[in-house]
Amino acid sequence: MKTLIFYLGFLLIPATLFAGKNLLINGATSHTVTTLPATVILTCDLAKSGNQIELEIFLDVNHSRQLESDDILIDYSIITDGIGWIRDPENPAADITGDETSVDGKIKSTFIFDENARFYRGGTFIIRITDQDGSTATATLTFDIQPQPPLITGKVLDFQTGAPVPDAVVFATLKNNDYEFGFGVSEANGDYFINVMPGEWQVVTTDFMHNQYMPSDTLTVTVSESETAYLNIQLNSYNSFVVGTTKTIDGSPVAGVQITARTMNKTNFSFTASNESGEYKLGVVPGKIIVSPSMFSYSFMPTSNWPEGYFAEPDVDTVQVAAGEKKNADFTFKPYTTFIEGICYAENAPLAGVEISAFTIDVRTGLFHGSSTYSDENGHYKLGVLPGRIAMLGGDKDSYDLVTPMFGYTGLTIEEGKTINGKNFTFAPNNQSISVSGQVLFEDGTVGTSIYVVAVHNDGDDRRDYRILHTDATGVFRAEGLEEGNWRIGVYKDGYNSEPPIFYKELVPGTQIKNANFTLKEQHSSTLLSETDGLPSEFSLTQNYPNPFQPELNSSSTQITFNLPKPSTIEMNLFNVNGQLIKRLQAGYLNQGEHRIEWDGRNEAGLLVPSGIYFYQITTGAKCLTRRLLILR
Repeated sequence: MKTLIFYLGFLLIPATLFAGKNLLINGATSHTVTTLPATVILTCDLAKSGNQIELEIFLDVNHSRQLESDDILIDYSIITDGIGWIRDPENPAADITGDETSVDGKIKSTFIFDENARFYRGGTFIIRITDQDGSTATATLTFDIQPQPPLITGKVLDFQTGAPVPDAVVFATLKNNDYEFGFGVSEANGDYFINVMPGEWQVVTTDFMHNQYMPSDTLTVTVSESETAYLNIQLNSYNSFVVGTTKTIDGSPVAGVQITARTMNKTNFSFTASNESGEYKLGVVPGKIIVSPSMFSYSFMPTSNWPEGYFAEPDVDTVQVAAGEKKNADFTFKPYTTFIEGICYAENAPLAGVEISAFTIDVRTGLFHGSSTYSDENGHYKLGVLPGRIAMLGGDKDSYDLVTPMFGYTGLTIEEGKTINGKNFTFAPNNQSISVSGQVLFEDGTVGTSIYVVAVHNDGDDRRDYRILHTDATGVFRAEGLEEGNWRIGVYKDGYNSEPPIFYKELVPGTQIKNANFTLKEQHSSTLLSETDGLPSEFSLTQNYPNPFQPELNSSSTQITFNLPKPSTIEMNLFNVNGQLIKRLQAGYLNQGEHRIEWDGRNEAGLLVPSGIYFYQITTGAKCLTRRLLILR
C-alpha cells in the first residue's frame, strides 16, 4: 500500500451512495483488527469485467461508521480487474495494488499491516469502492490496538471552560520534513494519541468537523525513542458564525459542498462542508466576511462535491458579522442550460484531462462568471456557462502548449438555452513535457507484446494519476503527458516477475526517459529449504541510532544497519538537505546478511558537520533506500 498522504486531506463525501457491490473485508461488511501484523482481504464485485475501481480509505472522524462529509481521506488507489499486484520485494510499501483473482468481474486484494503501521493503531476506517459506472459500496475496518511509544498524547480542551473538545483533528509534522507526519482525532473525553517516530514535531489542531473552534497555534514537542510525550491543546471557540444552506432550485439538499469564508483583509480564513441536509455553520471572526461555495480546492480539502452541470447563485455573498452574531448566507444550485462543446487533440489523437475554462459576462448582472471542466478519454468536453458574452474560453494541460487557437476563443456570445459546438483545441507536447518509455522483453530476449504497464503518481488522487498501458508489437510502451512528481511504473503478466520489479523516478518538466526497460522472468516455486534460510529476505535500511545524534554528548558515533538478501555491490552516501555529498560511508562488495556502519559526524575532510537534517542513502543495483538523520550540537 502506498504511503498515506494526509495532505490529500479532507475529501467531501456525497450524501447518497449508489447501488452496493458486495464489498467485503475478510468476508464481512465490517472487521476489527486487535493485533499487528494483520492480514486484510478485500473482495468486491464489478459492474462488468475489465473495469477499474477507485479504492479510497477514510478515517471515520466522528465514529459514526457512516461515510459523511467530515471524514478524512487518507489513501487512494486504482485496482484494475485482471491486473495482479506489481510487487517490489525490497520495498513493499511501494507495491502497486492489484487483483488476485482470475475471475472477470470480481476483485480480490490482500493487504498486510505490519507492526510499523502506525497510522492504523486506533480508530475506524471506512473503505469505499467506486466502479466506472459510478456505483459505490462501503465497508468498515476498525483497529483496536493499544498504542505504543514513541507517542504524542494528551487532551484537546476548551480554553475558556476547560471542557473536552471531541472530534478535533490533531496533526503532527516532523520539523523540516513534511513527508513524515501523523495524526489523531480527539475522543469524547478529549483524549488523542499520535504514533510517531523520534524527533521534533510541530502540532496543529483543527475542529474541522464541528467548526466551533479556531485552529490552534503551532506547538512543538520533542519525542525520543520509547517515550510518550504529553501535550495538552487548548482551543479558542468562535462566537460569530455564518450559517446557511446549499440546495438545488427545487429545494433538494446538496451535501458535501465546500463553503469558504474570509475577512476582507484576508487575515482570517475558515472552511467547512454542507451536511446531508445541505446545511452548514461556519465559525468566523467578526467583520465583513466574504462567503462562497467552492468548486475547487482550498487548504486541506482537495475537492468539493460540486454537482456536475450546476452553478451556484450567488457566486459570492458578503455579510457583516458582529461579535456574538449569526448571519445567514444561502446558496442555490441551478442547472446550466447553456453549453459549449468541443474536442481536444494532440498529435492527431484525442487528448484527455485538458482543463477547459470559460469566463462569461453575465447579461443579468454584468459580473464575470467562471466555470470549468475536463476533457474525457475521447478528448470531448461539454462546459456549462451562463448566457452572455464569453470573455475567454481556453484550455490548459501540463506539458502541452495550446496551438490552435493559440490564445483561446474570445468574443463569443451565447444565448440562453443554446449550445455552441465545434470549439476544438489542438495541443502539442512542449519542451517541458514529461514522458517515460521503454521495452518489455522475456528472459530469452523474446519481445513482450500486449503486456500490461501501470504508471502511478505517488500523490495521485484521481484516475488521471493512474495510467494503464499495453506494450505494442515491438514490446515498447510510452506514457506521455505525465504530471510532475514521483512516479512508479511496473509491468504485469500472470506467472512472471520483472526485473526491475518497479521503475522509480522523480519526474520534472522536460524529462524524457526512454530506457525504462523490463525483463520478464518466469516464476518458480519450491517447498525445499535453501541454505540461506534464516538470512534476510529483503533489502532494508533501518533508522540510525541514536537519532537525533549528539556527538559531543551521548555518543561518539551513530550506527546505521542494513540488510542484504544476497551478495551485492553497494554504495552508501550521506547528503545534506541541498543534495550535496557530505561523505561516502561505504562502497564495495558485501556478503548477504546484516551489516552495520558507524558515522562520527564528520565530513570527507574530517570536520564536524553543523546541526541539521541529513540523508543517508544506500544503493545496490537498481535499488535505492534513503532515511533521514538529525544532528544536534
